[in-house]
Amino acid sequence: IAGVQVAAGYANQPELTAEKFVANPFLPGTRMYRTGDLARWTADGQIQYLGRIDDQVKIRGYRIEMGEIERTLLTHEAVSEAAVVAAEDGIGDKRLVAYIVADRAFTSSEMRQHCGERLPDYMIPALFAQLERMPLTASGKADRKALPAPEEEVATGVVYAEPTTEMEQQLTELWEELLQRDKVGIDDDFFAIGGHSLKAATLAARIGEWRCAQVSVKDIFLYPTIRKLSGKLELKYEAEAFYSSIPRAPEQPHYAITPVQKQMLLHESRSPGSLSYHMPSVLELEGKLDEDRLKEALTQLVNRHDSLRTSFGQSEGQSVQIVHAETNVDLETLDEEAFFSGIEGNWEAAAQAWLRPFDLTRSPLFRVGLVRMAPENHLLLLDIHHAVSDGVTSGILVSDLIALYENRPLPEVKAQFKDYGEWIAKLRNESEWDRMRKYWSSKFADGIPDFELPYDRDRRSISDLSELDKADRYTFRIESPMKTDLERLAYRTGTTMFMVILASYQALLGCWSGTTDVVTGVPSAGRMHPDLAQTAGLLLQTWAIRSRPESTLSFEEWLAEVKVSLLEAFEHPWLAAEDLTELLDERGLVRWEATRNPLFETMFVMQNTDPAPSHAEELAWRALPWNFTGAKLDLVLQAEEIEGALVFAFDYRSCLFREETVAEMARELLKLLERAAAYPLQSLGQLTGIEAMRESSDTDDDLFGSGFQF
Repeated sequence: IAGVQVAAGYANQPELTAEKFVANPFLPGTRMYRTGDLARWTADGQIQYLGRIDDQVKIRGYRIEMGEIERTLLTHEAVSEAAVVAAEDGIGDKRLVAYIVADRAFTSSEMRQHCGERLPDYMIPALFAQLERMPLTASGKADRKALPAPEEEVATGVVYAEPTTEMEQQLTELWEELLQRDKVGIDDDFFAIGGHSLKAATLAARIGEWRCAQVSVKDIFLYPTIRKLSGKLELKYEAEAFYSSIPRAPEQPHYAITPVQKQMLLHESRSPGSLSYHMPSVLELEGKLDEDRLKEALTQLVNRHDSLRTSFGQSEGQSVQIVHAETNVDLETLDEEAFFSGIEGNWEAAAQAWLRPFDLTRSPLFRVGLVRMAPENHLLLLDIHHAVSDGVTSGILVSDLIALYENRPLPEVKAQFKDYGEWIAKLRNESEWDRMRKYWSSKFADGIPDFELPYDRDRRSISDLSELDKADRYTFRIESPMKTDLERLAYRTGTTMFMVILASYQALLGCWSGTTDVVTGVPSAGRMHPDLAQTAGLLLQTWAIRSRPESTLSFEEWLAEVKVSLLEAFEHPWLAAEDLTELLDERGLVRWEATRNPLFETMFVMQNTDPAPSHAEELAWRALPWNFTGAKLDLVLQAEEIEGALVFAFDYRSCLFREETVAEMARELLKLLERAAAYPLQSLGQLTGIEAMRESSDTDDDLFGSGFQF
């Protein structure tokens, strides 16, 4: 706020005055008062009030405005006052708690349904508490500090039923601990009393730790009450090896590589000098940096994780990995002038120029650079080869490095990557692994379908394979209210945003390729075992999700099919696409071509990592967004939740696609998402335009060319 009504400041509080009364950029020489209210300009020039800045919280990676939830609660006919706070859930996470004053008693199920019809699932409070009177501040606002601790929630509307068996009792105790509830009945719905997909994954892992029964994330979705879940659980002691502790691998000169590593080594041999499988990142360090402490932290990091001391070699004609007892990681220091040599001020281009190929026969496959931008401003450059790392590992390494620099304790690494490799190799002979082989190979019993994207260049004309390593990126985004509409669609259909986007993407892939048989790569963290939480290495699995988007299916029917496919994949998680390729190759079903992946040429990735900055007494660490792209496939769609928006990126091989083509693909995806949210009962043919294309064309030979302009 600015103008003659603005006060001179806070009496005898110069620091608070300096913080709240700031220079007016619109009228030099005057001041503005920072109110702490959050608002935005709308397209028609009005100001829309969103709430208080200090009421913003971030839960499960989503930034949430408390005021929006409170306004939703106030639309309920019985509610006269409402306040929402973020409270610790007792296990290190936060949960939303709603305090309500109403003119009658209500159940939490009633309020949860009311919110579910208007808000995405992550904005629905985990607990509802009814108050006789709302505590108020002197100015008449809700006094959040005076709200009682959320010890007891209003009734759920479900009659409480006690556990009657030992398994029900064990599950009840686990649910009460995980959801931080004093009393859970065996008929309470997991997702209606504070559970969500992340907690479902934790629940599945915790049940596995008991070694008495195996349960998948799919089971929790399908059987969300203790009564139903325990009734479906089957004691599987023969599968105990999957859930008992991962044993330490015996010390030996070398260890077997995984099929995923094998594929990467094959790529390196075909494309020497390629950067496609590099995983670089950049951190900005603000404050007083102790370089000796940083070097010592790097040494401790390398000693902590075997994968940072790993190289690759040959034994009896087979590729193997070698874990070295010691490895030195040098901190390469550069001044600003040397770093930006030949590149004026563009740190991304300078960082790209800093990258150079690794020699996979020499350890470490990990490189660190430090750029002195100013006495108290540095850039920390990190580069690691994908053969010894993945996305989760990158987060673990950065987190550990910061903790070691700040001399903070770290959790135990229960299994090193070599332990994981030997454990997985042993499990390949177990009946549980055979079950997974049968499932995945049955999906491709009739072979791998032919699939062609609408390329701008015939890949057969590419003689220099290094061209396939070059990639470009096209970004686009979805803001509210369209994003909110998609979240409501996911909530209403019992799916997730990941499933909604994947279903839309696969429907368009079918449209673009003119087929109804689509295979899409979907990555999984590969950390279903609790011992792998702190393991650094290439645990990433990629599933080959095969689907048939028939144009006659409604979007809701199609979304239900995609949901089943993904939940089945969660039930058979350990067999990666590379394992599947070997299985199919044994049956003569794989056509090997140097310029393409044998199973799929496109992938969908939903980023859910949220690296938080760290603030020490003297130094702040902040990850810089770097759009480094190396082409691993023809087309990869990435999606990420950033500041309340859905941000997408198409990474594509620039030797196969023109930017205009990819831009048109992006527009078509946005159109389909918008139409699906508004008309989910329409057929895929109507939503993608296939039916209109058929009506306007004498032939169906070129569906893609008939429907899109470039």
